[in-house]
Amino acid sequence: MKTPIRLDSIAQMPEGLLDALNNWNQFFRSSKYLESLMEKEELKQLAQNLDQVCLEQGIIGVHYTRAIRTEVETHGLRPASGDMRRKEFLDQYGHYFTNAQVERIRKIWGEYFNSTQKRVRDNRIWFNFTLAALENEGADPLLTYFGGEQIYMPLKRDVEIGPILQTLGEPLIIKCNLNPHHLETFSEYPWGKIWLSTYHVSQNPNAYQFDQDAYQTDPVSPNDIVISVHHIGSAP
Repeated sequence: MKTPIRLDSIAQMPEGLLDALNNWNQFFRSSKYLESLMEKEELKQLAQNLDQVCLEQGIIGVHYTRAIRTEVETHGLRPASGDMRRKEFLDQYGHYFTNAQVERIRKIWGEYFNSTQKRVRDNRIWFNFTLAALENEGADPLLTYFGGEQIYMPLKRDVEIGPILQTLGEPLIIKCNLNPHHLETFSEYPWGKIWLSTYHVSQNPNAYQFDQDAYQTDPVSPNDIVISVHHIGSAP
């Protein structure tokens, strides 16, 4: 069985590719951003080679959420429409809110989740591939407010509802074994770029860690996840 690649570590990089990257260490130490690396044809080719390793081996994706841990352990991650998620939320957790708050929740959702919002969110499970979002606080809303963006996005600023959403569930970092062929992303050879960036940071701690948002429409089995609880504000 192939072992999925952790893109936030260089431990699984093939020795030959590591040796080739070592030749660029001086350049890595004087550069800060991935864009400058991609201007070098040899490094661009190495990124493509790293990407091919990931396509063959599989990768580990990171899903940030505030949820009920036992539910994730039992069911894994399941794509669903926002309408279904919001109905399930009120069915299961509506009793935490007053009748007036429930009516306000429905109204806010109805105004916010238009056809465009539904198109970009429905039936998609989103991932990052490093823990950079913990350092730059990009994951904080996902870990702070219960239910994922299909639930909390338009509710988090409500002075009554937002605080209640912070009391439900717990902040989870869910690492998932993924088939990169099933992921939709937004750049060429993204896995190789992320992995190259990780090597860059290993040589230059001040370099910017490139990461990528990606989503899939397939569920993730409980057998393919490892869950840890994250305490917001702590180091990744």
